[in-house]
Amino acid sequence: MTKIYLLLPALFVWINVCFAQTEPLSKKMLLPIQMKKSIVDIHDDFFPGITKLNPLELNPEFNRLFKLKELVEKKYPRKDNDVKAPGELSSDSVLIGHGFKGNSYGSNTPNDNTIAISNSGVLLSAINCSLNFYQTSNDSLLKSVSLQAFSDSLGLAASKYDPKVLYDPSTDRFIVVYLSGFNDSTSNIVIGFSDSSNPLGAWNLYALPGDPLLDTSWTDFPAIAVSDSELFITVNLLRNDASWQTAFKQTVIWQVNKTNGFQGDSLNMRLWYNINYDGINIRNLHPVPGGNASYGNKMFLLSNRNFSLQCDSVFLLELSNTMYDPDVDLSVSLLQLDVKYGMPPNGRQNHSSNMLATNDARALGAFFHNNQIQYVTNSVDTLTGSAAIFHGIIRNIDGQRILHGNILSEPACDFGYPNISLLDVVGDDCKSMISFDHTGISNLFPGVSAVIYSGNSLYSARRVIKSGTSYIDVLTGADRWGDYTGSQIKYNEPGKVWISGTFGTTLPIINYKINGTWIAELYAGQTTDNIQVSNSISSLQLFPNPSTANQTVFVKFNISKSSYITFSLFDMKGNETDLSFNETFGQSGKEILKRKLKAGDYEFSFSTNNLKTGTYLLQIKDHFGEQITKKIIHIK
Repeated sequence: MTKIYLLLPALFVWINVCFAQTEPLSKKMLLPIQMKKSIVDIHDDFFPGITKLNPLELNPEFNRLFKLKELVEKKYPRKDNDVKAPGELSSDSVLIGHGFKGNSYGSNTPNDNTIAISNSGVLLSAINCSLNFYQTSNDSLLKSVSLQAFSDSLGLAASKYDPKVLYDPSTDRFIVVYLSGFNDSTSNIVIGFSDSSNPLGAWNLYALPGDPLLDTSWTDFPAIAVSDSELFITVNLLRNDASWQTAFKQTVIWQVNKTNGFQGDSLNMRLWYNINYDGINIRNLHPVPGGNASYGNKMFLLSNRNFSLQCDSVFLLELSNTMYDPDVDLSVSLLQLDVKYGMPPNGRQNHSSNMLATNDARALGAFFHNNQIQYVTNSVDTLTGSAAIFHGIIRNIDGQRILHGNILSEPACDFGYPNISLLDVVGDDCKSMISFDHTGISNLFPGVSAVIYSGNSLYSARRVIKSGTSYIDVLTGADRWGDYTGSQIKYNEPGKVWISGTFGTTLPIINYKINGTWIAELYAGQTTDNIQVSNSISSLQLFPNPSTANQTVFVKFNISKSSYITFSLFDMKGNETDLSFNETFGQSGKEILKRKLKAGDYEFSFSTNNLKTGTYLLQIKDHFGEQITKKIIHIK
């Protein structure tokens, strides 16, 4: 397994300045419900989609990012052959419960993957053209509807895009947010609140104005989170007739009473605007959800200087209470990191000159737990010039804040669009799952990967969750890789995280190189659990573990010299099992397989069809008497 490389800092520096020259402003608003819509009643759905193959953003005259990424490439040239000393790896290993292909391609790019899963196992996955409902107990598709059909009763004729979804565990309900329109006269924010815990039932639909300040603006790029009582939506307001890179006016915050939405009442809302530091409007605010539950009636929000080539600034905002509190306040703090992040270069592709767009270095995922915030962004590794992941941690939120950051990268690879979810508490730190898209120039098509942050600046090896089978080639010039990926913990199964990301695939018959979506359940395991390290057999990695009914178990290992290798299975008492493996695996009972192998890396697999629920020991032994043993947990 490829190791992840880290740029580990030596210093912990903090600055906390709660001051802004111009105070944020707000105004209250009331919006009646526009429509109640049932998912099961949507039948005549044509899933319309259209892609502009040479969009305005590709024209350098309009594209601020084009020039900045040229500077990044010149200042930090690619150095794929440089040897970097790996950081110390943790004993954690990313394990896959199961995964499946989701969200059929709909002629829309990028995917904009987003995901939410209920305590009952119903999963809502969205991309730029559709909402898709799955039952995870058998990975079956329950219903798929287009964004257009979901909100057609609102009478919004413009294009629908940028979906975000979440599951609110405190109410056992879902929320959907996406945008409509690209100018001030057509721009709206569509909000859907599920009327019950069944997302295939009725939804209460609302259309918020995309030009809320009536200053000829339109709304772009939403991000969402919930507190105990409210929904928070952050968006960028842009001027007409220009690309999103150059048209920015300001970021605003919608503070929405979520109980109103779930009950289908008129929405009570407060709009926050004029959000700035030192007179300069802050861009791309990201609301920070709780790690495993909401954290009261306040909300933290994050931003940074996401268009900088290199920077160490972080903006932390705090909305102190609900919209009804007469003393509710929005404070702005400027913090300083100990490691710099920066504008990412575009991602390279295997067998293709088409680059994958990485946008800027804005915050893309975050959580608040154990008095700390962890977040992730796109960035650049200045040592190799690769597109990388920046993982930031803000500790001691309620006191003297301490900031720490790491750059996650690998030579010859480019990473993009990370997300993050809580796994566990480790002392005064938090263990987290960081998932992201990967691509590369050497036998690595676009796919999905994950690492575990184990606490104390230690990370696991990178695990490939889904390998792409093709490069992506939809647009003229740089292809849209995806503006974000999905990640959410399973609230009633602590330690399990569901993710969605982009992989390269081919549309059948016409050989069209497109963006696919992969959905997977991830959790943490230990790479050193019950392993006796030998001289000739090493680097054993086994997955999935635990395994479930009808799964195939894979074992990766290395042998340093030619030998007959025997694979045997025992129960926890050391007795031979009474299993009858099918002919695919040769022998029955204790000895599963025996083969003569030359020195090198191998992957062995076997079926769990005939295993009963229990704990087993898999032994790999050579004819020199050396062996390595791994504990396997199987759940029927």
